[in-house]
Amino acid sequence: MTQLPPAAPPSAAPLPRTSGLAVASLILGTVAICGAWLCCGMGFPTSALAIILGHVAASKIHRAGGRLDGRGMAIAGLIMGYIGLLLQILIILLWIVFSIHNHWRWHHPMPQQPMTY
Repeated sequence: MTQLPPAAPPSAAPLPRTSGLAVASLILGTVAICGAWLCCGMGFPTSALAIILGHVAASKIHRAGGRLDGRGMAIAGLIMGYIGLLLQILIILLWIVFSIHNHWRWHHPMPQQPMTY
């Protein structure tokens, strides 16, 4: 009678890999928030890309059935993308308001009151 070799132990299921789109969304969301403060206009394209990639990543992770990971990064990228977009809009609105205010003050100075002693 021949002896059979022992059966191999059952292997663990492969670990899910992290979605590259989720990582890209997270990085672009971070750049969007910094870009909104540092240079006017840079927040729009990076915010838009962070939002788009975050939605695509979250959708692919949901459809992957556990084979893809990174849902938290995708959501964080989405949130930071939306915050960067709102900050950019707020900064531009404030810039417009202050520009109008300064223009008005420059072209319509307050009348000088006569000095009374």
